[in-house]
Amino acid sequence: MEVTFRRKVLAILLCVGLVGCASSEPEPKEFDGSLYAGKPVDSLTNEEPPKTEMEAITRGDTALGNKNYDLALYEYLRSLSFPDAIHQNKTLYTVGRIHSAKGNFPLAEKAFMKALEFDENDVKSLEELGMLYTKQGLTPEGRTYFFRAINADQVRLNNPDLLTSHSEVTEETLKNLPYDSNSPYRSYMGLG
Repeated sequence: MEVTFRRKVLAILLCVGLVGCASSEPEPKEFDGSLYAGKPVDSLTNEEPPKTEMEAITRGDTALGNKNYDLALYEYLRSLSFPDAIHQNKTLYTVGRIHSAKGNFPLAEKAFMKALEFDENDVKSLEELGMLYTKQGLTPEGRTYFFRAINADQVRLNNPDLLTSHSEVTEETLKNLPYDSNSPYRSYMGLG
């Protein structure tokens, strides 16, 4: 009887331990403020920290919708701290867009470049870099990123005929490329 009782207690403790391990979320890394510029983060929110990447992104989306750009940046950047994060590319693109809208071009550039580390053919980030450089009068650099955005879009559209050099880009060449509603139209305008 004593042995049966011990086995039951051991089985219960083992189950409780396994359930506890299975339900624990991965702990986020420390907040990386290298892409943040705004109000002191201590003053942004009193809420509990997000438990998942998606919760942080949702909070960022809500703050962005309310035009609270500093809080949106903070929440998006917190979403990047989760070890199991899978939306880094899109999040960094959004962070870059916010910085660009605020006129903080160095941080916008840094965010778009980091987005390209997750997907080197990210059409949106490539196009934004083209726009960013062009706004700053860095036309050759802007042109390079417009060119890359169009080629990345052609890869997405399964077109084997990529543009091979800046010199062969003509209005006729651009007209003959396939495109759809997701194509980087500002890149076409930037090269045209």
